[in-house]
Amino acid sequence: MVGRTGGPVVADLEDIQACIDSVFDRVNVRIHAELTLLYWQVGRLLQRQEESTLRELAGQLSQEYGKVWNVSQLGYCLRAARTFSEEEMREAVSAQISWSHMRRLMSLEDASMRQYYARQCGVNGWTVSQLAERIDSRLFERSVGSRRPDELPNPQQVEMGRRSAPDLLAQDPLLVFLGIQSQTPQILREVERLLLDTPGFTFVARQKRLPIQHGLFVVELLLYHRSMRRLVVVSQGDQDMMELFLHWLDRHERQADEETPLGVMLGEGGPELLEVGEDGIRAPDYPAALPARELWRL
Repeated sequence: MVGRTGGPVVADLEDIQACIDSVFDRVNVRIHAELTLLYWQVGRLLQRQEESTLRELAGQLSQEYGKVWNVSQLGYCLRAARTFSEEEMREAVSAQISWSHMRRLMSLEDASMRQYYARQCGVNGWTVSQLAERIDSRLFERSVGSRRPDELPNPQQVEMGRRSAPDLLAQDPLLVFLGIQSQTPQILREVERLLLDTPGFTFVARQKRLPIQHGLFVVELLLYHRSMRRLVVVSQGDQDMMELFLHWLDRHERQADEETPLGVMLGEGGPELLEVGEDGIRAPDYPAALPARELWRL
C-alpha cells in the first residue's frame, strides 16, 4: 500500500509490535501444547504394552526419531498417562504448561495439588525451577491446603506476569527452529565471559544450528573444555530441548576420545547439569572444572 505521495505507508510501531507479540505467543502455546500432548498420548499407547518391552521399543524409536526416545523418556510418557487424567491434560494445555513442568508435577500424588500448581504456572509464568521451589516450600499446603476446592484462588484475580516476545525468545529455545531468535540475551553473554575466564574452556559457537530430524534447532552457546574432554552446552531452555541437543551432539559431534557432552541449564537457583548416560539422560556430579556455584548468580 502506498500513500498519496507515492511513498510507502509506515504502520504505527505499536501496531507492529502487537502483531509480532501476538504471533510469538500463539506459536509458543502451540509448540508446548503439541509436545505435551504427544508425550501423554504416547504414554497411553504404551499402556497396552508390557513394561518389559520398553527397551526394545526405545531402540526402534531411537533409530528412526533420535535418541531422545530412550527408555527413560518412554518411562516418563507412561508415567504421565497413568498420572494425568484427560481433564488435567486439557487444563495443562490451556495453562500453557510444558512437558518439563508436567514431569515435575508427576511427583505429586494428589490431583488437586497438581491442578493447583499447574494453574499457578500458567497464571504466573513460573519456570520449572520456580515450580520446584514452590512445591518444596509446600506452597499449596500453606496457601490453600485448608480451603475447600471451591475456595481456590481464581486465576483471573491473580496478577499475571506476562512475558514479552523478547523474553520468550530468550527463555524458550523451542521457538528457535522457526528462525525467530537472532540475538544473544545478556545473561548468556555474562555466562560466556564467566566460562571463558575459567581455565580449560574454549569457545566453539554461539547460536549454533543443529539439523535435527526435520527442522533446524539452535544451541545458544557451545564451548569445549580441554581437561574434561567434552563439549559443554549452555541454554536457558527447558530439559526436553537440552536432552535433544545432548543426544544429537553425542551422536554427530563427539570425537572417539571425548566424553559425552555436558548440558548446563541456567536457572535462578544456579546451573542444572545433564549428560548422556548408558540408560539415557542423567544428572551428573558437579565437576570441579566448572566455576563455583555461587559465581553463576549473575
